[in-house]
Amino acid sequence: MSLMHAILGFLSYKPRTGYDLKTACFDESVAHFWPADQAQIYRTLDKLTEQGLVAFQPVPPHRDPFLVQLFFAADVPNAAILEQLRQQLAAHQATLEKYRRIEIPAPETMPTLEWKRRVSLQQSTLDAGLRYEQTEIEWLRDTIKRVEGLEEAGANPHP
Repeated sequence: MSLMHAILGFLSYKPRTGYDLKTACFDESVAHFWPADQAQIYRTLDKLTEQGLVAFQPVPPHRDPFLVQLFFAADVPNAAILEQLRQQLAAHQATLEKYRRIEIPAPETMPTLEWKRRVSLQQSTLDAGLRYEQTEIEWLRDTIKRVEGLEEAGANPHP
């Protein structure tokens, strides 16, 4: 048995990341008779991908500068945090309204299969944008309420 076979065996149960294979599969089950380190697992996954035996869709990392600022904002006065949150809220509301004005014809009104597919996929991307903006707006409103209820740093002498 090779590492390749072990990985294919674990993947036959369900899709997993390289990290999941290491921690949930090898470390938790077969490590006592077939150990594998993270680098070996990723090299083997690369080979399996090249051979067409496994496929993956990497999810690009989510990077949001505003979330980093908020994460470290404990020493910033609530008024300044609320100002930033409200600016973000206004920006997302404006984007949502812009998206709502986009008109995409119904796929069934298109004359060819190619155009039906094109319009359907365009509608899906618009739906994603609408949902994203709606979720951000909801989160920002919740966060504004949370910050409004926070005591200022240094206001409570007992941590």
